[in-house]
Amino acid sequence: MLHVQHTFSGSGGNHCNKAIVLMAHVSTISDHSTPFFGNLVRMIKSAGNAMLTAGEKDPRILQAKALMALSDSELAARGLKRSEIARYVFADRYWM
Repeated sequence: MLHVQHTFSGSGGNHCNKAIVLMAHVSTISDHSTPFFGNLVRMIKSAGNAMLTAGEKDPRILQAKALMALSDSELAARGLKRSEIARYVFADRYWM
């Protein structure tokens, strides 16, 4: 934006000084400033949260968490090492 400012000097004189002042206008777009981007961000966040919730409720993940909570001696009593938990839990689903 360009702003021209007129200043007059002296009493009763018609001498005019012009000063040119440059001004900046800054605009930002946040995820809530426009309906499209706000809705898009909310959809992506809710899809991500749904996937996390589904993953956390998976019985295999719950089993792995339960085994990770055991001590090394309790794992040894079951014939497992901590590094083998994922292989044990997902043995019938994935080849590792």
